[in-house]
Amino acid sequence: MTAAILSLIAAIAAALIARSVMVSNHRQAWINGLREDLAAFFTAIDVIHFRMAVLAQGGGEAKLEEQQKARNDVLLAYRKILLRLNMNEPLHQQLEKSLDSLMVVRGKTVNQADLTEAVTLARTILKREWEVTKYGLFIVPIVHLKGWWRTRTTPSP
Repeated sequence: MTAAILSLIAAIAAALIARSVMVSNHRQAWINGLREDLAAFFTAIDVIHFRMAVLAQGGGEAKLEEQQKARNDVLLAYRKILLRLNMNEPLHQQLEKSLDSLMVVRGKTVNQADLTEAVTLARTILKREWEVTKYGLFIVPIVHLKGWWRTRTTPSP
C-alpha cells in the first residue's frame, strides 16, 4: 500500500516537472522571438529614418520604393511585437506606446531619447519575462528577496 502511494506521488511529481519544463521551453522560445522582433523593429526604424534623410536630399522613384519597403519592414516588425505582447500587462502596454511613438515620423532622424526609452523598456520586459521563466511560481518572493539583498549589499556613496 505504501509503495503504491509513493509511486503515485512520484508519478504526479514527474508530471509536474515535465509540465514545468515544457512551459519553460515555450516561454524561452517566446522571449527569443520577442527579442528578435524588437531588434528587427529598431533596425527598421533606423533604416526608415536614414532613407527619409536621403529622400529629402532628392531622390527618384527608386528611392520612394526603398522608402516604402522600409516602412513595410517597420510595420511588419511592429505588428509581430504587438501580437507577442500581453495586452493586460502594464509594462507591455508602455512598450506598445513607446514603439508607437517611434513610428510617428517627426523629422529626418529618430528621436534618440524616445529610442533609448523604448530599448530600455524592452530590456526590462525581457529581463522580467526571463525571471518568470526561471523562477516560475516563486517569482514574486525571489524578486523581492533579490531587491532587498541588492539594497543591503550596495555600498553607500
